[in-house]
Formats: sequence, structure tokens, C-alpha cells
Amino acid sequence: MPWKEIAFWICYLWLDSRAGLDVLDSLAHTCIQNSSYKEITNLAMGHVMDLSFDFHSNKDTGEILKAIDQASSLNNLAHLVIFEIIPIVIDFIIAIGYVTHLLDIYLASVILGISATYISLGIFANPWIQRKQRELVEKNRSESLVAYEAVLNWLVITYFDQTRSEKQRYSSVVQDLVNTSHSYLYRLLCGNATQDLRTVLLFLSRHVIPRTDT
Repeated sequence: MPWKEIAFWICYLWLDSRAGLDVLDSLAHTCIQNSSYKEITNLAMGHVMDLSFDFHSNKDTGEILKAIDQASSLNNLAHLVIFEIIPIVIDFIIAIGYVTHLLDIYLASVILGISATYISLGIFANPWIQRKQRELVEKNRSESLVAYEAVLNWLVITYFDQTRSEKQRYSSVVQDLVNTSHSYLYRLLCGNATQDLRTVLLFLSRHVIPRTDT
């Protein structure tokens, strides 16, 4: 019996299971996420409390609370950098070195060219997507502001029989938020599709164009 091979297979199977490396990944992710959440929320709240009287007098409470809540979404940035960007960069460097050693510099240049094109398209498309993302954030704050004002001033709204008007106002704000969310999603999908299509076309062109050996 090939006990050595079976033992390696069981070991690799265990590492790939939820009881293996996934446990370490989950623990690291939880610790970093909780730590960054604490720091970001405390920083955002402290910054708001240190602002001047003019700022607080010109801002609605619901808008300020929503801004603090959205600041905590920066917590995802730590996860993106540590658990996605850094591993991708390391994998890319290892892949280039391995392919160069195993095959030749030509195929390595193909991979490098495709990767550079993919990254450059992402850089050019990012400002176009971020403009709509900022608009989505503003619409989200507006929706929270209208809802907060309606609930806070319910007695006054009911007394002056403005319930229907407030409902229509909130419905209009929500519709704007949904439309902006769809537009942002379309831009994001279009950018991703363009990157992938460009990568496929470049990869095919590298194989269609005959290689000349010197």
C-alpha cells in the first residue's frame, strides 16, 4: 500500500477543509476586522465630537449618524488589502517565476502583458466608477436623513396632515437611491466585463500571431 501518498492526500484534504487552513483564515479575518472596526468607529466618532458648533448647527443628526455608520465600512479595506490584494500579488510573482523557470521567457511575457493590461484598464475605469459610487453614498445619506426627520417629527407631520406628503417624499428619495444603485452596478459590471474581454482578446492574439524564434 502507498501509505506515504495516502498520508499526504489525507493531510492535503484536511488542510483544504474547514478544519484546516480555513480556521486560521477565519480567525485572522475576525481579529483584524474587529480591531479595525473598533479603531475606525472610535476615530470617526471622536472626529465628529471634536468638530465646531457651526458644523453641528448646519448638519442634521440623521446625516451625521449615517456618516459615522458609513465610516465603519472602511473596515472592509483592511480585509481587501490583507486577504485579497497581497495574496494576489504574491501568487502573481510566484507564477511568473515558475512559468519562466518551467517554460521560457516568451510565455512569461504573455502573462505579464495580460496582467499589465488588466491592471491598467482597472486604473482607467476606477474614476468613472467612483463618481457614481460617491453619488450612491450621498443618496444613501439623503434616504437616512428623510427617514430620520419623518420619524422624529411624526407628531408635527400628523398634526398638519402631511403624512401622505412625507410618504411620497420618502418614496421619491428611495427611488433615486435605487436608480443610482443600478447605475453604479452597471458601471461596475461594464468595467469588469471590459477587463475580462480585453484579457481574453490579448491572450488569443498572443496565440494567433505566430511566434518567431531567434
